[in-house]
Amino acid sequence: MDAYVYQAALQCEDCASQKMHCLEYVNIVMGGQWPRPGWQDSTCYPQGPYSNGGGEADGPQHCDACGVFLENPLSGDGTRYVNEKLIEHARDGSGNKDVLAKWAEHYHAHVYEPGDVTLDDLQSQYSLEDDDWGSCMGWWFGIAGELYTRGEALPEEWKYRPGIHPVDPDDQNAPLIAAASTAVLCEFIKTIEADATRLKAEGRDY
Repeated sequence: MDAYVYQAALQCEDCASQKMHCLEYVNIVMGGQWPRPGWQDSTCYPQGPYSNGGGEADGPQHCDACGVFLENPLSGDGTRYVNEKLIEHARDGSGNKDVLAKWAEHYHAHVYEPGDVTLDDLQSQYSLEDDDWGSCMGWWFGIAGELYTRGEALPEEWKYRPGIHPVDPDDQNAPLIAAASTAVLCEFIKTIEADATRLKAEGRDY
């Protein structure tokens, strides 16, 4: 979607066109000439179009006039920001679901509702990944971090030590995990522990 810049704000094509027509009409009524002085300055007149919603940014861009999502590409920080918002919504329902749904559709993600993810959902996603130590431990840390964030008491034998981000904002499975109840996560961790034991026995840990 094309974007325009006007007075340090982003506008969609429809809002920018309306502003252009308004400025041009006022200019004609006031007896001015067109193009008027300063028409190439975004302070005076919308500048653009700029493709891809104004370009890569550290978060989803929206029109400052009407709020429509501009469908811009994301930087690494932007991808992390969207995933964090999806995690928060999956955990506690926070955020605007309609906005999150538009982001998720455009960025090929998914909006999960709190408690909607079942044991079968987790096992199905887990089965799609490589049967290796890295995948197993990635899920283990994801679940442990989520339970820690919820304030749940973790088993001493886990020897879990949270880092700066107990829930990794770059983990694409984090929203799925966050949308599962504590009971479901505790049941699913048994699958992870069984796989970890098997992989160790096969000498496939590292």
